[in-house]
Amino acid sequence: MKTKAAILDTHDFKTKVLLYKEGGQFVAHALEMDLLGYGRTRNAAVKELRGLVKAQISFARNMDDDSLLLFPAEREYFERWDAAHRT
Repeated sequence: MKTKAAILDTHDFKTKVLLYKEGGQFVAHALEMDLLGYGRTRNAAVKELRGLVKAQISFARNMDDDSLLLFPAEREYFERWDAAHRT
């Protein structure tokens, strides 16, 4: 399975998403937030990730602290996203 690059738009927030298969499951990785959604299909992984992103945004808003939003993934994942996005 090829690694894919996408943008997740939750209307409030956009994040780069790296989609890949790991250990028999699909992984959707929101890079700017370092959140991971897992599923038996790509769509299931993205759906789980969308819920996690929305929950993190809601938490940050409830705490009135935008610093709770961004926890970037390791650089290698951004490099993998760039490579997948170019292809």
